[in-house]
This record gives sequence, C-alpha cells and structure tokens, in this order.
Amino acid sequence: MKKLVCIFLAVITVLLSFAGCTPQSTNQPTQPPEEEKVFKVLLIGQSLGQDTVWFLQQVMKTEMPDREFLVADIYKSLTLGDHRRNILNNAAVYWYYKFNDTGYEKTEDVTILSALQDEWWDLVIFNDATYPTTREFEFKDGDHAFMINYIKENTKPGVKLAYNATGANPTDAELWGDGRRAAEADVLLRFANAFGGSRNLYYDKICANIKKYIETNEEFDYVFHTGTAIQYASETHGVPEADLLRDYELYRDYVHLSDFGRLLVAYQIYAQIFTPEKLENVKVNLIKKEMRATSLEQNFGDLEITQKHKDAIIASVNYALQHPNEVPPQTARPAAILECPELLP
Repeated sequence: MKKLVCIFLAVITVLLSFAGCTPQSTNQPTQPPEEEKVFKVLLIGQSLGQDTVWFLQQVMKTEMPDREFLVADIYKSLTLGDHRRNILNNAAVYWYYKFNDTGYEKTEDVTILSALQDEWWDLVIFNDATYPTTREFEFKDGDHAFMINYIKENTKPGVKLAYNATGANPTDAELWGDGRRAAEADVLLRFANAFGGSRNLYYDKICANIKKYIETNEEFDYVFHTGTAIQYASETHGVPEADLLRDYELYRDYVHLSDFGRLLVAYQIYAQIFTPEKLENVKVNLIKKEMRATSLEQNFGDLEITQKHKDAIIASVNYALQHPNEVPPQTARPAAILECPELLP
C-alpha cells in the first residue's frame, strides 16, 4: 500500500512540474480582430525619421487600397542618446503625429511611453541622427540596446522592430541659398572636417557601421535601406539634389529630404515590407500642397508625380533591395564634394 501511495505521489509531482512549465506566451493577450485588420506603424525619431514616414500612409493605402493602415511618428529633433534620457525622465516633450487618408493629427507634449502604449503596433521603427551614424562609438554606448528593450517591454505582443538606415548629407550650394532653410554652420563644417566634403565617404562610413552593428543584430526584424535608395538616386540615377522649381529634387535644405525624396524613402519601406523582391509600379500621382514639407514648398502648390519621378523611385528602390548598405556606382555626375570651398581643408 505504501508503495502505491509513493507511486501516486510521484506521478502527481511530475504532472505538477509539467503544469508549471506552461509557456508564458499562452497567457499573453492576442490581437483582437478589429486591431489585426489594421497594419500599424510607429516611428520614434528626429527629422530624418519623420521624412521617412511622412508619406508612408499615403503610399501603403494607394498601393493596397483594400487594406487598412495607421502610421504615426513621435518626433523631436534629438539624438538617440537624448531619446534615452527623455525616456528615463518620462519627459513629455514630443510632437505626436498620427496620419490618416486626408492628412494628420498632431498632439504636443507627449511622452515616448504614451505613444508606445497608444496602439497595438505591428511595427516600431527608430533611427540615429545623421552624423552619429558615421561614428562607430555611437553604436557601442548601449543606446540601441536600451531602445530595443524599452520598446519590447512597453508594446503589446507580436510587435516587430526595425532600424531606419538613413543617408549622407547633400553637397549642392543651392540648398543653403536664398529661399531655403538657413544652413547650420556647424553641420557644414562637420561635413568638411570629418569627410573632406565627400558625399561618398560620408555614406561609406554609415554603411560600415550599419553592416557591423545593425545588420548583425538579431533583434531587428527589418533594416530599412532608405539611405542607399537616396544615394543611388543622386549618384547613379541622376536626380538633382536641388531644383529651383522644387519639383525634381532630393533635398529641401542642407540635410532634410524634399517632398519627392520623402516619397522615395516611403516607397523603400513599403517595398521592403510588402514587395521585397522587386518594386514594379508607383501608383501615387500627387502630393497635395497641404502635405508638403514647409510653407516654402507649399508656395509651389501640389506636386505632380510624373513618370520621371516614378522611374527614379523604381530604380532607386530596386537597387537598395538588391544592394543594401553599398555605396552605389558613381555614374550620374563626378563624385560629389561639398560646395563650400571656404570650409574644406
């Protein structure tokens, strides 16, 4: 009898031990149907990040009209280290944009935490500021790991994580001329001192860091190669950095993308998520005046997206899909050097 009791107790112990090994994920909430049908994207970042997602809602909805989307941007012009400090202080210093089919809604004085918890996000993206992407030590200070952990700890289950690999600054003096946002002297001086004014050297340093520290990080589900697409557009396809009519140009000032540049990088993200082999078509035909970057561009009215624009988008995106993190062939013009000779060494 005692032997039977011992066997019974042993069986009970084994069953209880298996019960205790039930994965936690079975207790986690699953996305309700009304949430699951909407693909939701949040970007945490500064102005280059905002440039990247500004037209993403329009692109996805135009290309896939039968699906529902929500794109949002929690924005302040800061470095990744600054975002980390603001998170630790729960600082309500951000502008929160939520895009829709007609434009966007903007809320001020928002924390990153509140944005992360606002929706059941499918994808969260972040990026570094422009110059820090060229400095290797910026990838060793723990900021990326902090952001990854914080995002995963404060979003609902199933979220995917992406890094936005931005590009090099432009070189055309037209971009710091009259009618443009004034160039910050330290930005141009840093370009001259760190890279000898070479756009290719600038981008090569970005590529080296992305390959070494970001592409090898298994926490990222995507690395968006927006910088490669822009670099190809200017150096291989021949899209001007600046255009007097604000029509066919990549930049609106000394660092920020034009409305066309913004559309191009939005298509890069769309393609990497939904058509990763090849982008075949571009269906966006118009950028409304109200959605153009600043009043300086809005003065030129709506921007018609012509076949010339579309051909440049398709070529640039497809190059970046096939050759991520590569300095594209220098065939469209001589290698670009900063047009600020008084600053060059």
